[in-house]
Order: sequence, then structure tokens, then C-alpha cells
Amino acid sequence: MHLSDGENNKNMCNENSEILIIEDSPENLEYVSAILTKAGYHLEIAINGLYAMTRMVSKEYDLVIVDLSKPGMNGKDLLSMIKTSPLNDDLPVIFIIPPGEKREFVRGMDIGSFDFVCIPINEKELLTRINYQLELKNAKHQLEKSESYKSSLNYAYQIQASLLPSNQLFDELFSSHFLLSLPLDIVSGDFYWVKRIEDFVLVTVADATGHGVPGAFLSVLGISLLNEISPESRLGKPSDILNDLRCKVKNSLMNNQLKAVQDNGLDMAICMIDTTSYEMSFSGAYNSVLISRNDEIIELKGDRQPIGSYINERPFQDQRIQLHSGDKIYFSSDGYADQIGGGKNAKKYQRRNFKKLLSEIAKLPLTEQKNILLEKHIEWKGNYDQVDDILILGLELPVLQTDLTQVL
Repeated sequence: MHLSDGENNKNMCNENSEILIIEDSPENLEYVSAILTKAGYHLEIAINGLYAMTRMVSKEYDLVIVDLSKPGMNGKDLLSMIKTSPLNDDLPVIFIIPPGEKREFVRGMDIGSFDFVCIPINEKELLTRINYQLELKNAKHQLEKSESYKSSLNYAYQIQASLLPSNQLFDELFSSHFLLSLPLDIVSGDFYWVKRIEDFVLVTVADATGHGVPGAFLSVLGISLLNEISPESRLGKPSDILNDLRCKVKNSLMNNQLKAVQDNGLDMAICMIDTTSYEMSFSGAYNSVLISRNDEIIELKGDRQPIGSYINERPFQDQRIQLHSGDKIYFSSDGYADQIGGGKNAKKYQRRNFKKLLSEIAKLPLTEQKNILLEKHIEWKGNYDQVDDILILGLELPVLQTDLTQVL
């Protein structure tokens, strides 16, 4: 379908825009009003500058059109007067100026956010300049909102980071560790959690539904509930924690009346390590834990259900394994394995390649492993965007006192 110039301009306009016209000539007012009404704008009329100022104090407009074809009206003074109000600081103004005065008018104007059309007014030119000024103003507002949003995200990140375990705690509990955290946005839906209760250490890595702000909200909820549950589970099992956590997460989401509750939840791997015997109990909601021992990668797989509403819900199960001094334990969200890349034939990196990579680098110090994992991720991703939050936690067990005795 072919559209006329007037129809094209009308489609480009923001039909919710409020325009104030300062004009005392009935003939000019009728002509300009007809053009703008046809284009779908909402109009208000002011017969002089003084009345216009009283209107702009009480109401915010998207754009002002001023006719300067009358003797005695100074565009620079009028524009300065309009800009005195903070509400009008970025208010675009379009002046209608007499023919032959373009050069003199532009020379005298040194205040931004203005444009002009000359008499006789060309309909297409007027609508184009209006549309340009409105789009420019909207772009400025979007940039300001973006900066404000980024500032809020940075503050949210500080709050989220303050809830996470400190490096000092990891240093006290393990001989070495690394954390590879690559949020898709500033804040992340992936989180880790560690807590010592008497001779037991609880370690968790979880992946909340979504990423960015929604994921971060769920991660904060998960951390808070784990802190609430863990003292009550002093003599319990990891599966007890997951079962209890599932109930609390479901109740919290329902109490807050979130839509699609069944689609919100956590995938999680949780381990309970006895620091006196190195016996480890594990339970998982979709997520697994990997253990590197000698040249072998041992995988303890989680149950195929999330922490949240699920149609085939059943109690979580425990698995036990005897750890050895020097074993390395790896927790991860699915972001690393799900990353799209590999050149032209784009595909996921996949879990099996992640396990293979860990087996190849497992004998290296954990700090070197982190660097290799990051380099491999960047190489695989190439020019593709990151698709999800990424979190990998690597832990190395210290040597048991009994092992030291045997060595001596």
C-alpha cells in the first residue's frame, strides 16, 4: 500500500504528544492546527507568551510552537524565559519565522533544543521537524533512564554481593578454591552459599529462574531461606534442606502472588561435608556435582526436578561418597555448558565437553583452571552473545590429619 507524505509523517508521530501553540493570528493558527490535528497530536492554544508561561508552570508539554512573525517578539528572550523552569529544561521549541530572517535568527540563538520553519509553512517540513525534536527528546529520556537503571543495578549488585560468602571463609575451609562468575547482566540469578555448622560444611551453587533483576530477586530469596533453614538442619541431610527449601520457596512465591509460579524456582546442588571423616552427602535439584580424583571425573547427579512447583514432585534423595585428601569438587550452573558458539555452525558447548575440559586441567592449580575455563569460554563464544549467567565454583580439600600421620 502506498502512503502519501502526510500519512507517512502521521505514522511517525507520537499521537500521545501534547503540543502548545503560541499564536495570536487566527489564520496562521487555523492552518498550523489543521496540520497537527490531522497528524494526530493533542493541541493547546496560547494567544501570547505570558499566557503560555502560566500554562507551562502547571502543565508539562512535549513541544512548543511559537510564531515569531509578529514585530517585537524576540526568540532568544522567549526561549530563555521558557527554559527558566526545570520542567522545561529539555522542552523542544519550534519557531515560525518570517521569510528572509533565517540567518539573523540562527545567529542570535545560542540556547539548545530549538528548531524553526519559515513562512510560508511547508506541511511536510513542519511535521518532519516536530517528529525529529520529539524523537531527540525521547532518546535523551531513554538515556537518562538507562543511566538511572544501571545505577540501580550497581546498587542491587552491592546488596547481592554482601549476602554471598567471603573469600576468607573459603580460605579457612579449603586448601584452595576458585570462583568463575560471569553474570549476563550486572546482577545474577546464579549464586553460591557456604556455611559451617560444628564439624560440617554445607556448600551450595544454585541457578535461579531467569537472569538479571528477576533472577537476582530469586537468588536473594534462596540465600535468605538457606540461612533460615540451615540451623534447623544441624543433624539433618542435604535432601531435608532441599525438601524444606522447596516448601518455603513455593509459599513465598504464592504469598507474593507472582504470575506463573510454576515457572519460577531454583536448580541447586548442595553438599554436606564432614570435616573429620571427609564423608560427603549430596542432594541436587537438576544440578550435579563433579569430583576430580586422580585421572577420573566422578559425577553425582541431582534429581530431575526443581526447587519450586513441579507436576511430578517427589522427595529429594541423598547420595554419599567418601572423599580423599586433595580431591577437587566442582559446582556449576548450566550457563557454561549452554553457551552458543563454535563458529559458523553455532551450537551449545554441552555438559560432556565441560566435563572433558575439567578432566584435562584437573591436575593444575585451581587458579590456573579458572583462567583456562575463562579463556575457553571466550574462544567458544566468539562473536555470539552470552546466553545465560555463568557460575563455576571449584574447591580443593585440605589434607586430613590422619593422612599426614600416614605420610610421617
